[in-house]
Amino acid sequence: MNRVQTFLKRALKVILWMALAFVLLFIIIALLIQIPSIQTKIVHYATSYVSNKTHTRVEIKNISISFPKSVVIEGLYLEDLQKDTLLYAGEAKINIGLYDLLHNKIAISSFALDDLNLNLHSTKTDSLLNYNFLLTAFSDTTLPVKVDTTVSKWTFSLDNVNLRNIRLRYDDEYGGMNVSAYLKNLELQMDEIDLKNSIYKIDKLLIESSSARVLIKKSANNQNNQPGSVLPKITANKIQINNTTVRYADSISKQSVIATINQFELKGGSVDLQNELVTLENLSLSKSEIYYHTVDPALHADSTIAATVATASNWKVTVKSIGLDDNSVDYQVGNKPEIKNSFDANNLEYSHLTLEATNLNYAADLTKVSVKKFSAIDQNNFSITKFETDFSMDPHSVTAKKLKANTDNSSIAADVNLQYSSLKSLQDSIPFLIMNLDIENMSIQNSDILYFNPQLIKQPFFKNKTNITSISGNVNGRVNNLKGKNLVIKTGVRTILKTDFSIQGLPNAGTAYFYFPNLKIISGKRDIEMMAGPSIPKSIEIPES
Repeated sequence: MNRVQTFLKRALKVILWMALAFVLLFIIIALLIQIPSIQTKIVHYATSYVSNKTHTRVEIKNISISFPKSVVIEGLYLEDLQKDTLLYAGEAKINIGLYDLLHNKIAISSFALDDLNLNLHSTKTDSLLNYNFLLTAFSDTTLPVKVDTTVSKWTFSLDNVNLRNIRLRYDDEYGGMNVSAYLKNLELQMDEIDLKNSIYKIDKLLIESSSARVLIKKSANNQNNQPGSVLPKITANKIQINNTTVRYADSISKQSVIATINQFELKGGSVDLQNELVTLENLSLSKSEIYYHTVDPALHADSTIAATVATASNWKVTVKSIGLDDNSVDYQVGNKPEIKNSFDANNLEYSHLTLEATNLNYAADLTKVSVKKFSAIDQNNFSITKFETDFSMDPHSVTAKKLKANTDNSSIAADVNLQYSSLKSLQDSIPFLIMNLDIENMSIQNSDILYFNPQLIKQPFFKNKTNITSISGNVNGRVNNLKGKNLVIKTGVRTILKTDFSIQGLPNAGTAYFYFPNLKIISGKRDIEMMAGPSIPKSIEIPES
């Protein structure tokens, strides 16, 4: 028994000494790895190994390891097979829990990268990008490739990312896409990254003083998702973009977009690509400029257009609050010359655009929004000084409740409801369009009507551009069987029309039947001459009243 106890004591001492030796060895390695000369040897070995493997130039100016978390790499340079710069990083700092690696966990508490140049490109005849040699160099081609169907036990987390002075060039000549970007400052704080379920939760994202340019030169082949794949779900508590410009041009669809963003902010955002859902708490944009042109962006003309099949959209978008403040919008269709001093649907430029809206809901079967405030000025100084309404639209109707709209010279207050069988057939079924108009007051100056239809200036009534016509009353029914009640029209100096009415046969006014059971008209010489003009025979003397 004593021998057994003695053996156990000696064995325990041996085990303790071995454990202590391993701990001391681990501490010694941790201390040695922080000695500059040791770190220099590690850098030299790593760069030599990669360079010999890839047969390219690899350099690292300095590496600093503060065990057990912090790693700093300075002056990382890597060239491609054409001796061009593939990657240069001025300084990369990473704080990673090295102990977590023993438990199949990659936990990065912070990652900072300064002064990065990354150049990726392919050729017209080869789809492989210029970094492919790295994959080839570090893959074992002598062994057969086996597909690992087991679920990875590794987990990944990332808390904070800081990027400064980042330059990216991606020129895929084979695929027909060119992207260049410059990030002066990007700050990202993540709440969760779940690679298995494609869930990405952003706490805060800030992008400042940056720019991006995207050019599409070829049609992309539609690629369906692999069976069982899960599209990402992205949420964000707050995203802010300041002093940033984004340019997009597509030579296939002949369109281009330029967005100069002064200040953009998004709060409480969620995008579920799998279920086609977008939910936003608040979206705001101020003092920014958006240009949309459907013209050739002067890209390469060797692109081929592939036929695409339109698919039905099942997207649902919900935005609780929208705020636009003093923005500019430029919309141009084709290369048509601009029409001066009148409304031009192909050339629209609006400045000082302001919008306050709530409860936007968009879906294929229903769209609705409550517009609290809207104002803008176009390129001809035509101003929309006020616009507010509760708007809704479904496949068979359009409704604008509590509609109030003002220009510098005109105004309207009404409830509007239009009903139809379908938007597609609306043009061919105007007689069957149902109108429900409750006009509280509509006051329109001739100059505003002429702005949208200049040809009316040929009519005597519109010679006086400052004349104002006001309308109130109710209009209901199908266009081919309209009924009006309490209709009051005032125009000219003293013309007043009051009546109920029934009109059958519109929109063909030539054969329609008009019935006014209680028509009352008060007018005078000046107004009749204004409305009838030269059609009044000279032999007829019109009384003043």
